[in-house]
Amino acid sequence: KDESKMNRAVQFIYEPGSVMKVITAAAAIDSNPHRYGPATMFNTDQYEEGYYKLPGDHGHPWPKFISMKEAIVKSSNIVMGKLSYDLGAHCVWKYMKRFGFGAKTGIDLPGEQVGILPDPNKRMWDKASRSRAGIGQFVAVTAIQMASAYQAIANDGVRMRPYVVDRIVSHKGEVEYRHEPVSLGRSVSAATARKMREMMKDVASPSGTARRAAIRGYSVAGKTGTAQKARNGRYVAGLYRATFSGIVPADNPKLVVLTTLDFEENT
Repeated sequence: KDESKMNRAVQFIYEPGSVMKVITAAAAIDSNPHRYGPATMFNTDQYEEGYYKLPGDHGHPWPKFISMKEAIVKSSNIVMGKLSYDLGAHCVWKYMKRFGFGAKTGIDLPGEQVGILPDPNKRMWDKASRSRAGIGQFVAVTAIQMASAYQAIANDGVRMRPYVVDRIVSHKGEVEYRHEPVSLGRSVSAATARKMREMMKDVASPSGTARRAAIRGYSVAGKTGTAQKARNGRYVAGLYRATFSGIVPADNPKLVVLTTLDFEENT
């Protein structure tokens, strides 16, 4: 079928779910480091006054307060939804743009899509969107966009253009084309990127949501995401896209890997 020929890494867009929480936390720390950091505490009450329709945490028995780091490691929708709401549409949107969402990465593959990132200047965000965007709903991305964003975290905040072809060599052995590294700009400061990698280490640990992503002998920084799929404008119970994006080694990054498992049928 025609849809089977799609390069899903660059042509398919989807709501990423909780892998976007890393971008939200990075936006908070980078935009206001005096207020936000890994140890900043948040109230886990879903119905705290002043917030609008916060997403739930599926009955998770949280203590009354947890830190931003714990919210990343345990993937709290409530806390990250509050953080997204507090930052506001313009701040969240600005940093998502800095990380490359809503635009093509420029990878040398055909048919790359831009995804969906509504511009708040056009009044396309409502109160619910303010808390949902930060947990990976309301926006849609390609896998290469999300991997590229994590590459910026791995690269001390500087995002590079991804590519496939390193060089083209003629039959005579002459190099006719060589890829040169291209910076796409700074997403966050180096200090913010390093704080994020440190926070993400415990995700791939017995206390985190990706304990099986641990690699013996290496430090892994990563984040899970389980995004509910929609049918006819409604989320469907039992249909998910599960994603893990990881950076290894966390202290001296060399590799970023993103993998997504797409559950097509409710079985």
